[in-house]
Amino acid sequence: VYHTAKHDTTRILTLLRIANQYRDNKTDTCIILAQKALERSEQINYRKGQGNAYYLFAQYYFTKINYPLALEYYHKSLKIKEELGNKASVSS
Repeated sequence: VYHTAKHDTTRILTLLRIANQYRDNKTDTCIILAQKALERSEQINYRKGQGNAYYLFAQYYFTKINYPLALEYYHKSLKIKEELGNKASVSS
């Protein structure tokens, strides 16, 4: 899907889905993919991609027991999700 996607947002969401699959067992791969998704999201100002990438960063740092950094990224993610009116994500 990633290589055949015509839209950048589809590629970003695909990267984030793959990163999420690696979240628990290959955390370093997860953070690399999330970083790529964040960089591309910032280039095209895709706020949903940025928010989801920040959430994965938060999860990564939480598993690494770096709670201050995890909290920082949770807040960044929350701010964007509130901005976008994503009530389902805000409540979880």
